[in-house]
Amino acid sequence: MKFLSWLLSLPFLIICVLFAVNNRQEITIDCWPLDYDIKTPLFVITLGGFLLGMIVGAGWLWFAGLRTHWDKRKLSKQVNKLQSILTEEKAKSL
Repeated sequence: MKFLSWLLSLPFLIICVLFAVNNRQEITIDCWPLDYDIKTPLFVITLGGFLLGMIVGAGWLWFAGLRTHWDKRKLSKQVNKLQSILTEEKAKSL
């Protein structure tokens, strides 16, 4: 699994580095309501936006998985309770 992770992420890393090397021209971003300009290389904005999207997506997936985790925990507690009741009933019947 670790090998597959490296196999998939290494070409992506190479593409990101090549993109950063080829897009070093400076651009100006106008923050309109704030009378403030940001001058930065194009690759910083592009890769930063991509990274932000990955972080938001990972957070969204984590948040979506919480419900399943809570349901699993609740069902696990119910199973443990029922197993203890079953063990008590077996002990009474013997």
